[in-house]
Amino acid sequence: MLDKNTPKQSQIIMDNQGVLRSSAKIAGLDGLRGLAASIVLVTHMSNWGFHLFPGFDLRGIGRSGVVLFFVLSSFLLTSQVLSWPVPLLLNPKRWLDYLEARIFRIWPLFLFVLAFSLGTSYLHLFPVLWRAAPLFRDLPVPMPWDSLQEHLLMKKGEDILWTIPVEFKFYLLLPLILLAILIPLRDYLVVAISVLFIAILTTFWLIPVADGGVDTFPFIGVFLTGILLAFVRRSDIEKGNKSCPILYEALAWLCFAIFVCLIPSVYFSITNMPTPFTEAKSHSFYATLWAFMILCMLRGTGFMRQILDSRLLVFLGMISFSLYLWHRIPINLMHRLTYFHQIDFIPAEMKAGIILLVSIGIAYTSYAAIERPIIRWKANRRKSAKIT
Repeated sequence: MLDKNTPKQSQIIMDNQGVLRSSAKIAGLDGLRGLAASIVLVTHMSNWGFHLFPGFDLRGIGRSGVVLFFVLSSFLLTSQVLSWPVPLLLNPKRWLDYLEARIFRIWPLFLFVLAFSLGTSYLHLFPVLWRAAPLFRDLPVPMPWDSLQEHLLMKKGEDILWTIPVEFKFYLLLPLILLAILIPLRDYLVVAISVLFIAILTTFWLIPVADGGVDTFPFIGVFLTGILLAFVRRSDIEKGNKSCPILYEALAWLCFAIFVCLIPSVYFSITNMPTPFTEAKSHSFYATLWAFMILCMLRGTGFMRQILDSRLLVFLGMISFSLYLWHRIPINLMHRLTYFHQIDFIPAEMKAGIILLVSIGIAYTSYAAIERPIIRWKANRRKSAKIT
C-alpha cells in the first residue's frame, strides 16, 4: 500500500477516457468526514444531557460539523470536475453521469430512512405493537403522510433531514456554477480564484442566514468556499507549491485549536461569556475556518493528515452518511428509556457510551446493507462500460 503522504499524492495521471485524475486519494479527508459526523453525534448527545465524560458539554457545535460536511462535499466534487478536459466539460452525458452518481449516493438511503420513519410514525395503528409505540414511535424523525410528500419534493427537512435538500439542490447548482467559471477562466486560475473570493464575500454579506430551512441559497457561501478551496488546491498542484510546510502544519493545528476554544462550554470557561458564534450566525466563520484548516493541512508536513487517516476516523468517515441519518434513534431511545422507565441507576457517561456504540453499530449495518452494495454496483457498471 502506498504511503498516502508521499509526493505521489499530488501527481496527475491520465485515465483511458482522457480525464486527468489525482494518482491517489488525499490523505485525511475521509477522517475529516468522520470528524464531521462525530461532531454532529456528540453535540446531539450533549443536547439531551448524555456527555461522554463529566462536564464534557459539547452543545452548540452541531452546525459547525454540518458546515464541514458542506465544505468537504463541494471541495471534492469541484476537484473532480477541475480534472476534466474541455470536451468533457461541454459533454451533457458527462454531467448526466455526475448527476446519476449523486442521486445513487444520496437517495437510496434517504428513501429508506423516510420509509422507516413513516413506519414508526404509524406504529400505534398496529395492535400487536401498540405497547411499544410510545418508545419506538417517530424514529429517527416524525414522518406523517403529508410530511413525506414534502420531504420527497425537497420542500421540507424534519430535524436532521434538513441537510439533504440543501445539499442535493447544491448538486444541481454546481454544474452551472462551474461552467460559468471554467468556460471563460479555465486557463486563468488566479482570476477564477479572485472571482470566487469576491462572490463568497458578497454572499456572506447579502444573503441572510436561515436557521432550520431547506433552501440552499443561505448556504451558498459555504459551498462556494469549498469550490474556492478546490481551485486553490488545483493551483498548488499545477505550481508544485511546497513552501513552508512546518508553518502550514502549525496553522492547521491553530485552526483546530480555535474550533475547540469556541465550543460554547469551553469558551465560557475561558472568558465567562457566551460564544459570539451562535448556531445560526456561524456559517461564514466555520466555512472559512474549516477551509483554511484543510488548505494548511494539505500544504503541511502531513502530521495532521496522518492522525485524520487513522483507521478509526477513516472508518467513521466511511459510515458517516449512515451515522448522520440514524444516530437519532439510540439518542431518542435512551432519552425515552430514562424518562419513561426511570433507568437513572445507569450513569449518564455510561448511557453516552452505549449511545455511541449503538449509533456506530447501526450506521455500519446500514452502510453494509444499503450504501456499500450500491457503491459496488456503480463501480461494476463503470468497469463494464470501460470494457465495452
